Amino acid sequence: MKKILFILLMLGACNEPDFDPGLPVGCATGIKDGKRQLMRCCTEKEFNAGNNVSVGGFAAFLKYTDRKWEQEKNCKTCYLKYP
Repeated sequence: MKKILFILLMLGACNEPDFDPGLPVGCATGIKDGKRQLMRCCTEKEFNAGNNVSVGGFAAFLKYTDRKWEQEKNCKTCYLKYP
């Protein structure tokens, strides 16, 4: 029950970031603690920036292995696929 409530709260609180409308968004995932987890929803350009925060990357990028980016319709899809 707690997991369902958490997912509902995440969906209600999840606002799409202000992405460049010309760039598709997707799920950036990686292996951490032995399982594939969502790192963040971002553009492919931000994913390719890796841990370089100054060009759109994020510092936690290096905490994951086998990192992948897959295009999605919107960020909410990422949170449903990788709770």
